[in-house]
Amino acid sequence: MTPKEHHAKTIGAIARAALCKWGSTRGSRRPLVGRPKDGRGGARGVTLVEVLIVVAILAMIAGGVAIFALPKFQEAQKKTASTDAKTLQTIVEGWKGDHPDRSSECPTLETLKADKSLKSDQNVNDPWNHPYRIVCTTGGDTSIGSDGPDGKPGTDDDIWAGGKPAK
Repeated sequence: MTPKEHHAKTIGAIARAALCKWGSTRGSRRPLVGRPKDGRGGARGVTLVEVLIVVAILAMIAGGVAIFALPKFQEAQKKTASTDAKTLQTIVEGWKGDHPDRSSECPTLETLKADKSLKSDQNVNDPWNHPYRIVCTTGGDTSIGSDGPDGKPGTDDDIWAGGKPAK
């Protein structure tokens, strides 16, 4: 049998099966809808127990994903805070270079926005929605920090660029 003949035979078999299942528009006495007459049950549906089993399985999958994804998300937040702090430190150092007459002054986020070193609509909050802190030392060094996930200054989870300032 050639591939062409095999294809035609397969298409014919599919067409015959479809006509038998759904009825023909030409002379078929078989109803298109209704219950089968062989005694098998009527409506087929989903029971409440089956729905609850599916919901329980989906809840277990979602819980498993949360267990593995949450630590990665927290780690990403810390990396974002560190990167943002380093970027702000570079901006502050650039501001100090552009304003040598104000070198003794420690710029604030508002000063940087007013002098257009930062865009006025730029977000200056860490991933936990706390503003970054700018700390200048007497030696002229600048440190930019975030209070970390707990939002409390001076704890172990604080994130600093330019070294953690002395208390």
